[in-house]
Amino acid sequence: MKLIILAAGTGSRLKPLTINRPKCLLPLGETTIIEKIINQFKKYGVTKVTIVTGHCAHKIKSIYDKKHKILYYSKYKKFNNFDTLWSVRKELTEDSIITFSDLIIEDRIIKKLLNSKYKATVTIDTSGLRKDTMFISHKKNLLKSIAVTTKKDATGNFIGIFLIRKIITKTFLNHMSSLLKNSKSDYYVKVLNSMIQNNIKINTIDIKGKYWREVDTVKEYKLAQKENKLF
Repeated sequence: MKLIILAAGTGSRLKPLTINRPKCLLPLGETTIIEKIINQFKKYGVTKVTIVTGHCAHKIKSIYDKKHKILYYSKYKKFNNFDTLWSVRKELTEDSIITFSDLIIEDRIIKKLLNSKYKATVTIDTSGLRKDTMFISHKKNLLKSIAVTTKKDATGNFIGIFLIRKIITKTFLNHMSSLLKNSKSDYYVKVLNSMIQNNIKINTIDIKGKYWREVDTVKEYKLAQKENKLF
């Protein structure tokens, strides 16, 4: 199992905290956001880590170059994480977890995700709709739509973690390739809608009742600093 952390973004909504560092390196207690993520996955046996950098890449590289694989995405100011993930597609050679780098989550979420037997698993929360987080629509444990989902049709939020098994990786990348020309500025999960439209099952696991927070703003970061003490 491999962990792929998408950490190329500029963190513009967290300025001035992110002017001279990527938001994943913001302090969180005695550690940082990204270090907490890595340590949590290592606790459950995920030892292969690839970090995709962009903004202030040298700062991540100086810390993790000897520990994990670091790949630089040079177009981070221009495109979104669809193209970021496409640029490191050769990393998808085994069962992989793709995660945003700005997540605060509790261990139970990781344990539940790693126990998933599905070919493709989107981690969702149906406890309530968070307006600044990506909406999803699902039925039972099957994803119906993501990213393009309206609030009216939404049944929950995508929390930013996706598990893809090796057996379906080629299909996933083929759909990415077909969408690439018009999707570089989109989120990579757009490809899941294409797969669903072609009758490929994308499953969900619901982490309702478990703690998670995506850190996009200074307000969210301050809340995360306080809440982190609980987990």
